Amino acid sequence: MKNKKFIWVIAIIVILGGTFYIYNQKQDNGPKIEEQLRGIDKEAVAFEKEKNESKQFKELEKLIKESDEYRKGTETNKKVIKRYDDSIYQARKLLKDKNETTFEESKITNLAKASTRNITMKVNSLKVLSKRLEIQDVIVYDKKELNNFKSKVTTLKKSYDKQLNKSDSESDPKSESTSTKVNEQPDQTMDFSKIKQGDYTSLLGNWKGVATSANHHDGAGDKWSVGGTHQLTVSKNQISDGFMKFSGEHITANDQTGSVAFKEEGGVLTTNSSVGATAYNLSFYPKGIEMTESDWGPDVPTVIDNSKDRFIIRSSGSNYVQVFERINSSVDEQNISGGSNDISKMNTKQIQEGDYSSIEGEWKNGRGKKISVTTDIMKFTDITGFNQGGSAEGLKIDIPEMNLPDGTPKLTTYGFSDVKVKSYDQQLKVSESKEGLSMASRIPGSVEYVSFLPKGTMGDLQEGNRNQDKIIAVMTQNNATSVQKSEVYYRVD
Repeated sequence: MKNKKFIWVIAIIVILGGTFYIYNQKQDNGPKIEEQLRGIDKEAVAFEKEKNESKQFKELEKLIKESDEYRKGTETNKKVIKRYDDSIYQARKLLKDKNETTFEESKITNLAKASTRNITMKVNSLKVLSKRLEIQDVIVYDKKELNNFKSKVTTLKKSYDKQLNKSDSESDPKSESTSTKVNEQPDQTMDFSKIKQGDYTSLLGNWKGVATSANHHDGAGDKWSVGGTHQLTVSKNQISDGFMKFSGEHITANDQTGSVAFKEEGGVLTTNSSVGATAYNLSFYPKGIEMTESDWGPDVPTVIDNSKDRFIIRSSGSNYVQVFERINSSVDEQNISGGSNDISKMNTKQIQEGDYSSIEGEWKNGRGKKISVTTDIMKFTDITGFNQGGSAEGLKIDIPEMNLPDGTPKLTTYGFSDVKVKSYDQQLKVSESKEGLSMASRIPGSVEYVSFLPKGTMGDLQEGNRNQDKIIAVMTQNNATSVQKSEVYYRVD
């Protein structure tokens, strides 16, 4: 009996010891598991935030490799494995959804009425999609799913190729009509032959973004909006919007480069290029050539001026379109800066030194607000746009309603912080461009701008009188001169 009792005691000790060991192991592994889960979540967030599809694909490959290595380890945890599986599933789904969106955006509702240029752009987009599928392969899709999708892409592309071949064998009345229009433009300034050679001398001047279009994946399709967020710069040998660079026969974006193919049709020069996973289409529209419904849809904003030269960038993904207009050519710029006797009286060099003599007098906007200007002071009946009077003396601004009794700016809280900050900065900061001059005062959550647009410039104005000097005073979170025409001050004769 004693031996049996002894054996039971030993067994209980072993069981308790094993349980205690397992418990301790779990306690030791707890923080380690939480750290692993946080690491997986961090990679998943980085994947979602990454805009470059090639880099996203590499992130997915990395995640799959880490998951495989973890499963082969001696210490695994079901929660960690599930987190890997969930993250990989979501990453694959995101890439599949992007591919499906690209495919849907490549469809043309009425192929028979579509222009050759539009069909060519869609074909180029499908080519990029095909390359993307070859790279993604079984990392993203299972074999059957991939083959079905590839088949859809190939079938659509074949229908477009057939239509293009048909168009090539027939004369296009619309193109002939538009070509006739081009021949009637004796002052056409875009030199297509030089552009093809990488010489952009005929495009020099100031350009402004006037409209954009994008698919926000909300079921509404492509939607136009007025204005632009990117700045187009043109030199003799390069065109850039800050992200894409076009030079010679190449487009560079996201540290990748693609060759371009030129095509002239209907008085418009277009280029098509694949840069990594993105398809780019650049269009050069000389003044007098309309942006047709078959190419750009039925709701092209009326703010786009067909009497001006236009440069359009279209990129795949969200089918993002940017329309830029040439404000003035290099010749016009010389006239504005002094090559003509009819020049602006507004002297921005003097103004930024606190000398207002070139704009002395009374100014008034369409809302009845006034500015009285003497040599060294400007007095506004409404300096902020919110019925708050004020003045600018030299490079200092004063808004009495936002001051303490001693004349210094009040302190105020902003956002969710309890920290108090000045209601505005009295010292004005100056910024100058070819389009004019702006003096800015920082205000919590906004900026107070006083801007000066000499004759011949428009800043970000969509409407207004180009042939007069202009002043704008506004408190805004947007661009300094992006206001309604009624807010623009003109000198009172």
